[in-house]
Amino acid sequence: LNVQAKLNVYQVNENLNVAINAAKAIGCKVVNVHNEDIMDGREHIVLGLVWQIVRIQLLSQINLKSHPELVRLLEPGEELADLLKLPPDQILLRWLNFHLKQAGDARRVRNFGEDLRDSHVYTVVLNQIQPKTCDLAALSLPDQMERATRVIANAATLGVESIIKPQNIVDANQKLNLAFCAQIFNANPGLV
Repeated sequence: LNVQAKLNVYQVNENLNVAINAAKAIGCKVVNVHNEDIMDGREHIVLGLVWQIVRIQLLSQINLKSHPELVRLLEPGEELADLLKLPPDQILLRWLNFHLKQAGDARRVRNFGEDLRDSHVYTVVLNQIQPKTCDLAALSLPDQMERATRVIANAATLGVESIIKPQNIVDANQKLNLAFCAQIFNANPGLV
């Protein structure tokens, strides 16, 4: 790795190759990602790689080793091995559904897009995790943007410094909703 103030093109290429190999080492898919793609600023390649790194970091703690209390998510008839097979995003969906069930809410979540668009699930789950600071008032707001704004404010009371904006929730942005759910879980899974 070259860290001098001024690098020549060969040193820059070497650094980019080190970065690509490091991304691969943590689990990123780097097929057809080359140092020239990054150097040329191919936006879709660079953003795709950055998203993978962010996703890996956000989901890295969503496992039984870090959170043994996840055993509460076992469905009737399931064994621990079944839960261990689930990828972190599926554990997050199950976690959301667990909190909905605990709250007595009939809704269930199958995705990080349309199912979260109206902020109902977020409102109920946040209230279930922290009823003292996260109320259900957003459910009575008719405007989806106002609801989403309230959800983000409630999440902030848990210490979630969110990257999501109200418009992202309303637009059903799956990547940002996944990131937001992971941030909430990482701040307070509410399973103890």
